[in-house]
Amino acid sequence: MASRAKRRRSSSSSSSQDDKNTDRSCSNLKPTPHDALWFKDGSIVLATDVHLYRVHEGVLAQNSSVFKDMFDFPTSGERGDADGGVSASAEEWDGVPLVRMVGDSDEDVYHLLMALYDREYHQTNKPTTLPIILALLSLSTKYDIPTLRREVIDHLAIFYPSRLTKGLRYPGTSLFKKKYVIPKDANFQLLAAARRYDARPILPMLFYECAVEPWDSIFEYSKLLDSEDFQRIITGREKLSTGIYKFGRTVLHPHDSFHCSSGVCSKARMDLFIQWMENGEYNPQAYPLEACANGLSGIGEEEDLVNLCPGCVSGTPQLLEYFQWVFWDALPAVFRLDDWETLEKELA
Repeated sequence: MASRAKRRRSSSSSSSQDDKNTDRSCSNLKPTPHDALWFKDGSIVLATDVHLYRVHEGVLAQNSSVFKDMFDFPTSGERGDADGGVSASAEEWDGVPLVRMVGDSDEDVYHLLMALYDREYHQTNKPTTLPIILALLSLSTKYDIPTLRREVIDHLAIFYPSRLTKGLRYPGTSLFKKKYVIPKDANFQLLAAARRYDARPILPMLFYECAVEPWDSIFEYSKLLDSEDFQRIITGREKLSTGIYKFGRTVLHPHDSFHCSSGVCSKARMDLFIQWMENGEYNPQAYPLEACANGLSGIGEEEDLVNLCPGCVSGTPQLLEYFQWVFWDALPAVFRLDDWETLEKELA
């Protein structure tokens, strides 16, 4: 990135005692040029309450229709969105037009610009951080940057998919960097953002992940959601608990095609079913998708499974696959959402 430019000398001659107080509020400080995102040949300065970013109109306009429209129509006086957005005016910084990023945090603007200027800053399949994901989803939507928005949703869809695939619960990579301390409410923050910015394909799995959290977490983090979505989680959790019973019944119930006539196997399956139901709701691994991923090994210990006959054991994968497909197809309805086909039209 380019080196930082010298800060323009302020025209203010105020030397009040408040200005000398090192503990004064940051809101009293003037924004300063950013060390990394300040290009000498930049044609526009974006201003937040903390930093100034001297960047290129062409880069912004090429990626964002909002910036393109603003640059295409010169303004006289100030114009902006009452709900937040870019505010173009006659302001300048050392002869370069200045645009105030109204309603955008300095951190979010930094992440957006880094993603536009450094293509390795955010990539699908590359671990990142929650602030980066939230900032890029927010501002790519707000400023209509479709390529970046699609990239972020595709990244999230690896971990909150809209299609049933092998390894669903274990994608083989991580959304977040190894040394990044993941907030306990990460799923709830992502759900709130997906709702706010209409990232519809990832909604069912985000609701699922929130609904299988411990009850105390659900109630603690529900403040991030509106009352309707909180209710979706509560009622969805109840339906998932029913799914625990349906899973046990499907997998452990004798099937005619297995030709099982073993009384020992029948008793073993009944014992496993009772054990499954007694512990199911308190076992995070008992919820439908986790249960399908774990298979028989998640239902009981090895000593509990030895009495199952070979026919029932060999037929279990078929039952697991059947249950998983049925549950997956119904998952959006569990949380009162549109069906998968309708949700996926978002990215068509």
